[in-house]
Amino acid sequence: LLLLAADDSSVSEPSAVRPVDGKLFLVGDPKQSIYRFRGTDVDTYWRVTRQLERHGGRVLQLTTSYRSVPAIQRFVNAAFRDEMRADAHALQPDYVPLAPFRLANEFQPAIVALPVPRPYGARGPLKASPKAIEDSLPDAVGAYIEWLIEPKHGWQVTERDPTGAERWVPVQPRHIALLFRRFTSFGQDVSRPYVDAIEARGIPHLLVGGKAFHGREEVEAIRAAMAAIEWPDDELSVFATLKGTLCAIEDAHLLEYKAQFGPLHPFRIPGALGGTSGRELALTADDTAHLVPIAEALRLLQDLHRGRNYRPVADTIGRLLEATRAHVGFILRPAGEQALANVLHIAELARQYEAAGGISFRGFIDQLRSSAEGETAEAPILEETSEGVRLMTVHKAKGLEFPVVILADLTCRMTRGDASRYVDTARGLCALKLAGWAPHDLHDHEAEEVERDRAEAIRLAYVAATRARDVLVVPALGDERWEGGWTSPLNGALYPPLEHRRQAKRAPKCPVFPSKDSVLVRPGDEPAGPATVSPGQHQMPVEGGYPVVWWDPRTLQLGVTAPFGVRREELIVKDVPPAVVADGRAAYDRWMTARQTARDAGLTPSLSIATVGEWGGREGQVGQ
Repeated sequence: LLLLAADDSSVSEPSAVRPVDGKLFLVGDPKQSIYRFRGTDVDTYWRVTRQLERHGGRVLQLTTSYRSVPAIQRFVNAAFRDEMRADAHALQPDYVPLAPFRLANEFQPAIVALPVPRPYGARGPLKASPKAIEDSLPDAVGAYIEWLIEPKHGWQVTERDPTGAERWVPVQPRHIALLFRRFTSFGQDVSRPYVDAIEARGIPHLLVGGKAFHGREEVEAIRAAMAAIEWPDDELSVFATLKGTLCAIEDAHLLEYKAQFGPLHPFRIPGALGGTSGRELALTADDTAHLVPIAEALRLLQDLHRGRNYRPVADTIGRLLEATRAHVGFILRPAGEQALANVLHIAELARQYEAAGGISFRGFIDQLRSSAEGETAEAPILEETSEGVRLMTVHKAKGLEFPVVILADLTCRMTRGDASRYVDTARGLCALKLAGWAPHDLHDHEAEEVERDRAEAIRLAYVAATRARDVLVVPALGDERWEGGWTSPLNGALYPPLEHRRQAKRAPKCPVFPSKDSVLVRPGDEPAGPATVSPGQHQMPVEGGYPVVWWDPRTLQLGVTAPFGVRREELIVKDVPPAVVADGRAAYDRWMTARQTARDAGLTPSLSIATVGEWGGREGQVGQ
């Protein structure tokens, strides 16, 4: 851009460019510089700004924010006015306060502090535990989302029509974004507990850029089935396929088959079950009829093995899904849309593999296994305009806005304790640690890099907080601040003064909070202390004043788990003749009766075992 705007076309060095008046207009916000890991930082912004100023350019501060309601803007100003101060050494810009544009929203809260219900371990001192927080917070977030989208509670957000005019509408899942600093920690998927909490409540969601694709149970089931198709001698893969989601054969039947007929092999099916060809079904006896599904599943693997290299990989996967009726099986499960989307995504990966020159079924399996060692995003199940809570990182959310923003993963650290790299753009140098060893440049500038990482972490929290239009929800601890976490720059604006923490009033459109304690459980049933923030609305005295509502976890439906079995039973029984339903019920009742009979019989000992001494004692008593 600088070269295009140069007054001398022969100049080839951007730093030497003198722009033509009125030919160059740049827009940037150094407060939102969060991509140092990509080689961009505030120093580049400052360097270009100084260059333009030297040649007559002007720097204009755009302070009016058209996104957030005034309460959120005052909250952000209160949080970052002191946190974000100009520091040339740490490459931190000075904070420029936001000026309001939208009208204030007085009929519902704009800032909500969501306390962790159980922040302490079961034993030990009264000190917040990262493990306890990570176990408790996702459930609280899922419960709060469930409460928020309930129409009877009357919470609303704004939507813009094509003309730009705003209108207030009831909160829907698609209005909510759940923002993370990271998606993985030490190889673990941080977003998974939040997804589980949302799925357990039947709330649609979209995981944007999650890295848990190959760890999903349905994906592992398809990979195991593909291995069984490619390697019929791999009895472990064959067993996993028969027992898993696709075939769902009982352990007892598999054990009985193994004991009676030997290994589970697609090309060694006993004649009593139809044989390898399947033409010997006349030999099937009543006492082995319940094992016929095993033989049918083995013959399916056999057929798919024979044709695997004579048809597209995606076609083999499609035949497997059709024969096992997997589409219906997956969609009827809890979070079935995501499960089915992931399974169909495997078929799409197969098409991409063949389009790129892949020629063998085994090659695709090897590619899947290699991908499983890395990180791959789950298949999206919703389009951007569809209903569903968005889960994404702050970096993914930069440049976007959402009516409701909930910050997650409270325990994620603000910065590392040491620097992993040192970047000197003037020298074109990037010094990285390798195998635990640090170059001299990194070692000499480590303290400087740590400060720059911390400065960027403050800017990251700023970006997260400014994504919200109408409601911003920040996780917190009721008894004390959680310091060192990625949301800690917001603590100063979130917690009321110590002398006012026990004083709160009811907020509009909020339930009556039954307790003055924002912590649900403490070790030893300890009561709330003077530093505990009371649930309710607290008026913050800074930045012209703004209200913060501290929620009471007792008003949330916590501990909801995903239901087992199938859902949407009306899809199963719809338009089924009554005779079919009656036959199915009768078969179920017979199974239950047989099961109870077997259990009762198992309670009666078939043998009475005793030592010789015990028998001798009994004989003596009889003789006396």
